[in-house]
Amino acid sequence: MQQFDCGKFTLIGPLKGKPGKFGYKCLLCGSYRCNRCRNTKLKKARARIGEIATEHKLQRMATLTLDPKRVPKGERTDRHIRNCWRKMRVLLAREFNGTLPFVGVLEFQKMGEPICIFFSAGLSDNHGFLTRGNPSVAGKL
Repeated sequence: MQQFDCGKFTLIGPLKGKPGKFGYKCLLCGSYRCNRCRNTKLKKARARIGEIATEHKLQRMATLTLDPKRVPKGERTDRHIRNCWRKMRVLLAREFNGTLPFVGVLEFQKMGEPICIFFSAGLSDNHGFLTRGNPSVAGKL
């Protein structure tokens, strides 16, 4: 794996409004690939997801998992699951008579397979819609 060089493009100069003090700023960084910046960026992303979930009272969690056998050859699994999630949102809007506020997070399992986790406010499985699955979302049976 190629190492990502944080600080390769670093600006050093006087701080605005603070005479006699100097600072630095890493340009082209803040990447998930950078060993130095990754943890900070992840903390900020997790905190922001928590803020949004609290603000919109997103109290229900569901996952959309992907069967690798159902992904068409040559298609990237992350794009395929995003497309499935798009279809799922349409079906949920029809089932629950309108769109639902949500936060979606795409994660990769240890084996490299994606999983889509989403949090929603009004999502309940009263009719078994989520647990029974829907072949039109993932493709043909």
